[in-house]
Amino acid sequence: MPRPLGPSNPQETRRQLIEAGVRRFAAHGYAATSLSEVARDAGITAPSLLYHFPSKDALFNAVLRDVWGGVREQLEPMLAQDLDAETMLAAVVVGLSSYERDADPLGEMSAALLGGAGTGAEAARDTFLPLVDDFETGIRRAAGPSLPKGAPIREVLLYIIFAHAAQRQIRRLLPEEVDRVEARESEFVVTLLRAALSPDATVSANP
Repeated sequence: MPRPLGPSNPQETRRQLIEAGVRRFAAHGYAATSLSEVARDAGITAPSLLYHFPSKDALFNAVLRDVWGGVREQLEPMLAQDLDAETMLAAVVVGLSSYERDADPLGEMSAALLGGAGTGAEAARDTFLPLVDDFETGIRRAAGPSLPKGAPIREVLLYIIFAHAAQRQIRRLLPEEVDRVEARESEFVVTLLRAALSPDATVSANP
């Protein structure tokens, strides 16, 4: 069987496939999304999709890189601002939360990642973690020498992001409880941020 010919504008076709993938994965999750549906949404044939992405995992990784790339474009400029560490850390967290609310694919992609049985690991390592590292570097730079070397800035950022991803999954089962958590989220997030920036933040919680 001959291999499908490449499209006349491969970059545009790839962009259409990623956008269709974002919509499908966000709406239905990883397991319930098929490549044939994505191809149909993008207006191309399934063999043509495979010309660009040889597997669903390859498409999912591309979608994740695209979504997290959008997060970087949205939030990275604040790292260059002249802010104190607590304000910058809070701004990053608030920015992540507001971006998630305004751009549903971020939250839904995180939920799809949780249910993907290991898929998306490549994008998580080469796009998501470097983004978190850049946030941590900017916050530590803003704090200066007063910030303890072992202050768990990166861990706090990851903890909050992971919690938001889990909330997307849990909301389907316990919407009222998630609403209660989100209603007071700013209170305990601020407490967590202050603890991370405290000189005592590295003290073990174990007795």
